[in-house]
Amino acid sequence: MVLIVIDPISRTLARADPAEPLLTYDDAAATRGDGIFEAALVRHGTIVGRELHLDRFASSARLMDLPDVDRGLWNEALDSALAAQAASGDGGEDYC
Repeated sequence: MVLIVIDPISRTLARADPAEPLLTYDDAAATRGDGIFEAALVRHGTIVGRELHLDRFASSARLMDLPDVDRGLWNEALDSALAAQAASGDGGEDYC
């Protein structure tokens, strides 16, 4: 599993350790639902329905009055996750 953390303010990406907690007790996204969660199937190194996922993600952001989704930044994060998965030698199905 590959976790990429995106900071939309600083436009930075960081790879997170999947063995470490990602959420804190005071994270409003998890405790109050003030966030958007999206998962996508990866098959043979490609995200199935990538643009559809990004469209749905952007629509959810608009509905919640969150900032516009920076597709370039999200595509960079997705490509980074795919590259990390490929480097791990796991060419099967996964989620990102």
